[in-house]
Amino acid sequence: MEEIASSNVDTAEDIFCAQQEIKEAHQRLEIQQEELTRLSITDPLTNLFNRRYLIDYLSNVDPSELPILAFLMLDLDRFKTVNDTYGHEAGDQALKAFAEIGLANIPEDAILGRLGGEEFGIILPGKNCDQAAEIAHNIRKNVKNNIRIYGDVRYSITISIGVAEWADKDVSIKDLLQRADNALYEAKNTGRNRVVVSDLPVENPDTY
Repeated sequence: MEEIASSNVDTAEDIFCAQQEIKEAHQRLEIQQEELTRLSITDPLTNLFNRRYLIDYLSNVDPSELPILAFLMLDLDRFKTVNDTYGHEAGDQALKAFAEIGLANIPEDAILGRLGGEEFGIILPGKNCDQAAEIAHNIRKNVKNNIRIYGDVRYSITISIGVAEWADKDVSIKDLLQRADNALYEAKNTGRNRVVVSDLPVENPDTY
């Protein structure tokens, strides 16, 4: 009987240990899956969200639940010159610097991501064009006033921003992105270092 009882205890302990190992393996798998998910939606240089995340988020917005939403499309001016003059390391520094400035100057519920290269996007839930433009102007000023130091070199960058608001006439999120992109294109082609609101006149950057 003692041998049977001892065998039962050993079996119970083995079962418990096996269950613990399975539980721990499951937890490790969940952590790995979470990390893979994070990496799939994160830009490795700036640690901002990437293009995939921004587009997926916008594509899943329900206008009936979130009727007001604005989008900023931002592009660092003459970024190629920074890379060509000071090197790609300085260019990476400039991108990281913008990421810090951007995060510091947007609402808590806003989403800042890197669309690719020197182009970024900001989703502003619950914000209309006027509110989005004010945020954009604030970002533009802070970027312009930020002096970077790379080795013995001091340099600054500027940024152009296109602003668009989700409209009832928009068939899909592509319409919103296209209008923001068109506004950005106008900002780049009318002097840079400025904010242009979709379907509105160009703003004078010297007044902001």
